[in-house]
Amino acid sequence: MKINSSKYPTIDVGTCSKIKSGEIQVLPAEIGSIRGSDVELKKGKSYQFESIVFCTGFKTSTSLWLKADDYLLKEDGIPRPSSPNHSKGQKVWSQNLFNHLSSGYLLH
Repeated sequence: MKINSSKYPTIDVGTCSKIKSGEIQVLPAEIGSIRGSDVELKKGKSYQFESIVFCTGFKTSTSLWLKADDYLLKEDGIPRPSSPNHSKGQKVWSQNLFNHLSSGYLLH
């Protein structure tokens, strides 16, 4: 599917919009230990979670073919916040491009 449409197949139940809005925070970090709802990261920081989603280490290839994407994606491939909280000067064009590219993606 990616080769034909440049989109990744996903099943989204509203998660993408919650990640984009900041309601769900993605923590790209290695887990040191889990005890009940307490999660300690390898770097020592601890969190309490209602739910834990384990990811497979998926890496997006967007930065290989989308040039000048630094205002759309962070270095780790997670989308930057949507307008108006991203870089000034990229408004309508970048928001439309981002909406097109991110529709159907589960990033992050």
